[in-house]
Amino acid sequence: MNPSSSAWILLCWSLFVVLPPSPQAQTRDEKVRQDKASVQANGQWIYNDLDLAMAEARRDNKPLLATFRCIP
Repeated sequence: MNPSSSAWILLCWSLFVVLPPSPQAQTRDEKVRQDKASVQANGQWIYNDLDLAMAEARRDNKPLLATFRCIP
């Protein structure tokens, strides 16, 4: 390893260690809730109503993708 690449690695490492991490704008929970609200407002997803989703899939003769989640 030549001296210039060692200096480059040291510089990158020191910037990584010295610079504070950027604060998160939102928590994960806030992002999930915001995403859920935008998906529901969009109207393309049916959330928490399997019967309605099945009826629309049957009406449009399209397949249905259902996701069942257990959030601890």
